[in-house]
Amino acid sequence: MFMGKEGNTFIFKCFLPQCSINSLHLHELIKRYGGEDLFQEWRKASWTTTYEENWFPIKNKVPYKDRRTPHRKTFKETQELKSAALQIKIEGENPNLGATHPHPYKPV
Repeated sequence: MFMGKEGNTFIFKCFLPQCSINSLHLHELIKRYGGEDLFQEWRKASWTTTYEENWFPIKNKVPYKDRRTPHRKTFKETQELKSAALQIKIEGENPNLGATHPHPYKPV
């Protein structure tokens, strides 16, 4: 029996050639060959919880129905915003509606 790589478990290794068990963790060894009573006793002794007895999961601060944004834009408002943004984009470009000259530099 020896410790695992991380040092948090024990590993049982059988070096006999006729043995079918190559290597097993101690937990697995007890689970397979120790019987139900020994396994339950092992689990009680080895597993401890970090939670208190009266622990409950975190609850959402805001109920589900109140989570959406306070004011959703209507379809008309959304279209007006898109139209205004497009208008600003077009006005900011060249008067020829965004077409660029094929030769931006004057020939020498």
